[in-house]
Amino acid sequence: MKVQVEEGTLWKRTLRIEIPPDRVNEEMEEVVKEFRNRLEIPGFRKGRAPLGIVQAQLGSGLDMEFLKRVVPRVYEEALREAKLEPICDPDFQDISFKRGEPLTFAATFEVRPQIEISGYKGLGLEKTEFELGEEDLDRTLEEVRKSNPDFVPVQREAREGDLVVIDFERLGRREDSQESKVQSYSVVLGSHTLLDEIENALVGASAEEEKKVKVALPADHPDKKSAGSSINFRIKVKEVKERKEAVLDDEFARRLGAAGGLEELRARIKLELDGKAIMRSQELLESSLFDELSSINSFDLPQSMVERMLAHILKKQDEGAPTEDQAKLKEELQPSVMRFIKRLIMIQQVARQENIQVTDEDMDKEISRIAEYQQMKPEEVKDRLQSEKELERLRDNLLERRVIDFLISQVNVKVVKKPLPKPEGN
Repeated sequence: MKVQVEEGTLWKRTLRIEIPPDRVNEEMEEVVKEFRNRLEIPGFRKGRAPLGIVQAQLGSGLDMEFLKRVVPRVYEEALREAKLEPICDPDFQDISFKRGEPLTFAATFEVRPQIEISGYKGLGLEKTEFELGEEDLDRTLEEVRKSNPDFVPVQREAREGDLVVIDFERLGRREDSQESKVQSYSVVLGSHTLLDEIENALVGASAEEEKKVKVALPADHPDKKSAGSSINFRIKVKEVKERKEAVLDDEFARRLGAAGGLEELRARIKLELDGKAIMRSQELLESSLFDELSSINSFDLPQSMVERMLAHILKKQDEGAPTEDQAKLKEELQPSVMRFIKRLIMIQQVARQENIQVTDEDMDKEISRIAEYQQMKPEEVKDRLQSEKELERLRDNLLERRVIDFLISQVNVKVVKKPLPKPEGN
């Protein structure tokens, strides 16, 4: 077999492959033998017919079947011989095949960028450390107070914004046949927690009032058995409660689980804000690190890598969205996707250059740490990760963390103190 590698633009490669006639004949004979064992030809037991008769039986379809089986297999052999690792499916071209002559074809694909990452040793970076002030704590406490109002019982009809406590049950074909029932369910009217028909029916209802609501489910409803049909609910209103601004005191704090009162709640919030500030500081440092490395080590990306990740992201979005909306979203996502892929390639390349690895022992330690946190046995965590096909992702995450830690250990970091940024809108 002859293999010639041609380098195209960027990371595109083309393999031109030639299979000699004797190899072609051997491969053709194997294909015919395989069909002989499956075909029933009159006058012969299965698997006993002469190869010539089997070829005649298959006719022109034999050549197509031969190419469909042999070309991909030979392509894989050529990749190993040329020591290339494609990152996309090949585009087979220029296939030339006649019996008794060499089989020739070309396969074009893209390969993972092979680059040498430099410039990280002694690189100067700034690390922002955010300082938490009393006003930050006060502002966050006020936000917590506003987002956790009190609701007090009222003797009037329910309005939008009220909290209504209800019992409800889904009825079967007969109104007296019960399929499911929920008791003492709390819903804020206007929150769209329940189906709109139910929430709309509750507006104007009073405590102890009962209602029957008919809901028409759309044809694309997740419950396929009920999609496109109507279902009935019986609802009993137990309480109507009016929203009331909470008072920031010990009682409020205990309602949120801080047994020690307002002082404990404030300490918890400070701990949470400190943690977020540390994480944000690290995120900014890492972002600055890879922006600098990307500038120093400029390289273009294989288009297939970008397209594949964009397709994966868009698939998770609303598949029913109009084509023009998906095209707009794709355009908006492309810059961030390209930054992510470049970062990933640089991490992988630094790992190779510096021989940074994640061993099985490292994996076991991480699984044990996860198990301790989740109060599970390590083998249970490992089995779950295997069943969810997440083990390799865990290994990749560990490798990424090690590479980033290594890179930061190589740079010169200047710490800059700054106040904690105020949330947008404040």
